[in-house]
Amino acid sequence: MPPLWLSVLSEFARALRLGLVLSAVALAAGCGTTQSALPFVPADAPLRFSTYLNSHGELRGEDWALVLMGHPAHREQVFLQARQGLFPASEAWFYLEAVCRGAGAIMAQEHARTQCTMFPGEAGCEFNWQPVSALIPGTGPGRDRLTDVYKQGYDERWEQLRRGFQLRSEIVRAGTLMAAPLLGRTPAAAEGRTTAAESGASVAEGRALSAESRALAAESEVAGARATSLLSAESLGLGRALSAEEASALESRLLELEAEAPGKREAFSSAELRNGTLTPRPKPSDLNAEGSLRWDEFEAYRQRRLQEVRSQKLGGANSLSVKPPLRWEAYRDLLNHFQRCYQFESRVGGTLLQELEQSAGSRRVLTGSRQPLLARHVGTTKVGQEGVHYPDYLAVDEATLKEGSVPRVETVSVKMRNFSKLSESEVRDLVQADLQEAMNKYGGRLEVRRPGHPLYGRTVQVSQIHLAYSEQSLGTWRALIEKLCQQARVKVHFE
Repeated sequence: MPPLWLSVLSEFARALRLGLVLSAVALAAGCGTTQSALPFVPADAPLRFSTYLNSHGELRGEDWALVLMGHPAHREQVFLQARQGLFPASEAWFYLEAVCRGAGAIMAQEHARTQCTMFPGEAGCEFNWQPVSALIPGTGPGRDRLTDVYKQGYDERWEQLRRGFQLRSEIVRAGTLMAAPLLGRTPAAAEGRTTAAESGASVAEGRALSAESRALAAESEVAGARATSLLSAESLGLGRALSAEEASALESRLLELEAEAPGKREAFSSAELRNGTLTPRPKPSDLNAEGSLRWDEFEAYRQRRLQEVRSQKLGGANSLSVKPPLRWEAYRDLLNHFQRCYQFESRVGGTLLQELEQSAGSRRVLTGSRQPLLARHVGTTKVGQEGVHYPDYLAVDEATLKEGSVPRVETVSVKMRNFSKLSESEVRDLVQADLQEAMNKYGGRLEVRRPGHPLYGRTVQVSQIHLAYSEQSLGTWRALIEKLCQQARVKVHFE
């Protein structure tokens, strides 16, 4: 079984391999070759996510990303569902965008090799988008979006390489003029070739400058987000980006676990609370790439918690609603646990994904919906309560969305608990706490806040709440858990 916390380096290597595949195919397409080694999906086949995704809702492999991009009908359906915020289309689409952005960066690197930056007019150095267009056939907004993302990746990488173009052209000019006598060229011929090289470099520089504002804006936005974020796609081991809504949902979940964590906590000094500044701690020298990312998030967590504690103390609060930050070792253990919870939640999502392609009578969870549409971490507000809550999964029966019908809505709360070492009273208290949270946050009348979702802006009554636990950690308490959930009219499932 692979490690629960995937190495960031291995994830980067995976994305790089896929980017290399896509860019290599694009370069091959530019030479007139064809791609024949990819899996084949008939053009008239209906979209079944199980064709492209594994049981955890992740793409089966690098080739399948290319197949999905190359199937116009399926690609456009996935894009439209992603625009609605539906699972698993949203996750799959973020992955496709990550692939295209990475491939664009690799293509920019290919075009920016020494020969092309010195002599852009040489054979094989021309700027040509046609191979990329051939990899994403057909028409539609999904194709347009992937092409734009590909170009963004290209532009961002090209901007990073741009600063060396002018210096290189000066070196070329001097070198060409100095080498002219040895090569048997007249000064006029040497000057002409030098001018051509300069002209090519200027064209390349102009192309980079046109993308500079977009690239710098994107870099600034990413840097600002990373400075305050407690979680990132990289530290979670994901091969795709996190949407703003998903990042908020996961951060909210992490903070809930942090509040319950039993580890040792740091104490702020009077000077730190008075000045509102916290000196960053030196990063341990033995951290690998994954640990370095976690450390950066740990520092963001410390700085944020200082401001929260300070704000409460300045406000005259006698007791703090937030605790001081965990120390590094305890925070690292918390992230390990959070990663395991996230992976279990994804496993439950894989079960729900399979049910989307089954009849109602064959399902175990969404048995009451004829045509379920699934969303993950969708933001909701509850009538009479403040704040935004994010059910792990929210399903709406598409068959009940017709005008005049009452939508059937189901929510799923996933909990990773280990009951095997608990007493009966401890199991009872823990399950009742989970049930209370699920009913308070994900039951009753909810308003869906995700733009594009079929229920966006509507207030609906939740028809059924589901609670999912890991089957491997039940011990001897399965019957008790089922009884408690039945009494609360919540359906429980063991995965």
